[in-house]
Amino acid sequence: MSKKTVPFSSFISTVKRLEQRVEDLQVQFDFLQTAADKLDRRLALQGDSVVKKEGQNETWKSLMETSFPPLERDLLYSYTVDALGLVHSLVREQLPELEKDLPTFASILKLKSLNEKIKQAYNTALNNLGLCEDDVKSLSVFLITCYYGANYLQQEERKAWVGKMNHKIDVVVSNQELQRSFKNALLATEKAQRLIDTNKEG
Repeated sequence: MSKKTVPFSSFISTVKRLEQRVEDLQVQFDFLQTAADKLDRRLALQGDSVVKKEGQNETWKSLMETSFPPLERDLLYSYTVDALGLVHSLVREQLPELEKDLPTFASILKLKSLNEKIKQAYNTALNNLGLCEDDVKSLSVFLITCYYGANYLQQEERKAWVGKMNHKIDVVVSNQELQRSFKNALLATEKAQRLIDTNKEG
């Protein structure tokens, strides 16, 4: 069965708007804010027992045991926000008639199990970006655990690390599944940025 793809011109149109959408993405992760609040309450009430209860979930455990240096945390956060923001943009691009129903990335996650069109658009977006459902889960867990302390870095602020992020991920991220998800997010956002830069030059 052949995979559905979004026309290249449509993808270009989407990534061109990425830079303008960055500030909105902070608001769009409302579900992460709620989850972070719940996590804080659980930590306050249960302390180390939270880690034990999540012992089978290696991604959760790894993140809760890891204290990322501020720079690395901000870089990973920025690429994660961009990657999930691209998924959100591509889904809305495919479903213009449902844009009002999909104001946030959280709304896509909530509705994709109830609406086949949204599910198909979501899977197509992941495929076009080289991401998978496990990547989304891992990246979302990272955002939940690092949401409060992280700062979003603009593309200009990340230029010094272009070409060096894979090595940095290997150094600061011990969990292999999380490493893969960060690298996939990196590839997706760098591909989008190259398309933006090429379009500007053209």
